[in-house]
Amino acid sequence: QTHTDECIKIIFTNVNPKNMQMPFSVTIDHSAADKYSVKECHPIQIPDLPSITSALNQTHDFCQFVCRLRRRFEELLSGSQ
Repeated sequence: QTHTDECIKIIFTNVNPKNMQMPFSVTIDHSAADKYSVKECHPIQIPDLPSITSALNQTHDFCQFVCRLRRRFEELLSGSQ
């Protein structure tokens, strides 16, 4: 989902087995050339989000970034970190 011209909001569902419709989201700013930064992360914070974002800025592999976000939300929700 496009949030603004410079931001993208990624919304995940089917993360919480107790509430499959519960949205988990991250808003990413790409206003700086070749640099991504995370503006929002809901409903839980991902503690290692800075390192995940740093890897995105180094590799520019957006698909891997999205997969890592989903996996981290699932791990944090299940209590395995």
